Amino acid sequence: MFNRSYRCQPPKVIIAKFNNACAETGKLLRKGDQILYAYGKAYHMDSVKGQEYLNKNCLVPAGGFDLDNMIEENLMQRGF
Repeated sequence: MFNRSYRCQPPKVIIAKFNNACAETGKLLRKGDQILYAYGKAYHMDSVKGQEYLNKNCLVPAGGFDLDNMIEENLMQRGF
C-alpha cells in the first residue's frame, strides 16, 4: 500500500533542492529558490497559493514592509 502521509502534513515554505515547475503557474522553480510545498506539490511564492499562504500566516504585512516607519517608531519608543 502506498503511504500518502506527506499529503496530510501542513504546508511549509522550504528551499528547493532541485529544479522543478510550479504546480499552479508552470513557472520554473530553480534549486535554492524559496518555494511553498503543500499537498505533495511545489508552488512558486508568486503564485496565488503562495501569496495566500503568506497572507494567511502573516509572514508579510498586507501592504508590505515600511522600513522607514518601523525604524522611526522604534526610535520613538526608545526615547530618541
